[in-house]
Amino acid sequence: MSSLLGKTGQNLRQLLVYARQAPCVLLLDEFDAVAKRRDDQSDIGELKRLVNVLLVELDRWPASGLLVAATNHPQLLDPAVDRRFDLRLDLDLPELEERIAILGRAVRRAGQVSSCDVLAACALALNGSSGADLEQTVAHAARRAVLDEVSFERILSETVLKPLGDWSDADTTERAAFCALAIDQLGLSQREIAKLLGISHPTVGKLAQRWRTELSPQAVPEPMLAAS
Repeated sequence: MSSLLGKTGQNLRQLLVYARQAPCVLLLDEFDAVAKRRDDQSDIGELKRLVNVLLVELDRWPASGLLVAATNHPQLLDPAVDRRFDLRLDLDLPELEERIAILGRAVRRAGQVSSCDVLAACALALNGSSGADLEQTVAHAARRAVLDEVSFERILSETVLKPLGDWSDADTTERAAFCALAIDQLGLSQREIAKLLGISHPTVGKLAQRWRTELSPQAVPEPMLAAS
């Protein structure tokens, strides 16, 4: 991006002309930065001209190269951009089994070990998280475990599951996971958990038992498990 009028478009054109010279894969990350809607009244004219340059250069992109663009804000893209790409992929947030697998791989990369029971409970608690969020959570827990000289599983459970105590709308499965892991990993009493969740302590015991006997995964495929 340049403060000189027209220079930004020239920079972008030079980039794409250079990339066309040989077969390549070109990834344009954070694509909304250069392909924003031209009807956005808050943007200056220079950015609108930049989109015009981009559209022309996309039309000239050769079949010998693969051009990939990525954005977390597709609603900000100019409608004309979609027509320049042959394929559009919408990547949804990971489901439960995918979250377990992502957590397991992240734990292995961090050089730690975690049981499938803990991974499953954490995956439940992290519903709505992206893959990057899951990996960041594991990395943070691994650093804390080393610095504080505390069990990695305890730190991971504490980081992920304690916020469940603030979930007034948590469903039965999530509450059961929280109760069992809070007892087994965080060392909380049933009365402490009951106070967090706003339920009776006998209910806490029943939920924890239900997680252990019914809801907790009895077997997780080997690739999903963290190994030393």
